[in-house]
Amino acid sequence: MLAELGRRADAALTRGTDAAHEAAHATVLHLRRIVGAVSVALTRVTKETRDLAWNYQDVAADLRRPSEERTQAGRDEPPQENVRPSLRVVGSEE
Repeated sequence: MLAELGRRADAALTRGTDAAHEAAHATVLHLRRIVGAVSVALTRVTKETRDLAWNYQDVAADLRRPSEERTQAGRDEPPQENVRPSLRVVGSEE
């Protein structure tokens, strides 16, 4: 009878240990997958952010550079001053 209790206790302890080991293994497996997915996502976000910054730099450079048409037209005509257009109120009669 005492031996039977010892075997049952041993079996219960083994089941508990196996369950804890399986839970730890499953947790590590899923955490590795999650970390891998987050790492890939961060890499993609970083790449897209860099591409966006380069595109903004290209657009800004295009805005700063005079176009060929403007430089050709500027040679034939005298240079104009930077005059801002006058503002008007929408709906006014002027």
